[in-house]
Amino acid sequence: MGCGPRGSSLNPPGSTLKGATTGALDRILVDFGLKRRIALFIATYLAVPAAVAASDLIATVPRRIAEQIAANAAIAITPLPIDFATTVSMAWHRRSTGDPAQSWFRTLLTDAATADPLSNRRMG
Repeated sequence: MGCGPRGSSLNPPGSTLKGATTGALDRILVDFGLKRRIALFIATYLAVPAAVAASDLIATVPRRIAEQIAANAAIAITPLPIDFATTVSMAWHRRSTGDPAQSWFRTLLTDAATADPLSNRRMG
């Protein structure tokens, strides 16, 4: 999800590892002959609303993060013009399949990944 007005982008936290200046989005954009112009790096998603609201920057963030930001700030959410969907999966040793603790933990992870971030539902 992109959020904010058009312009250069800011690089949200978690989008690069070990100080790299490119990430998964950049690898997809290159297939379309596109490249981001990163104008600002931030350390936390908490800084995204202020950075976007006070500039002409945009932020590319996960949909659930964008929805949380937009719920508390006058920021528009716009879907990306390209499909950036990704599959997330879990793997475990077959001997752990019947382990109650392992099963509980896998359920906890699945629930966390599919939960509505704006709900007050408690996990566990």
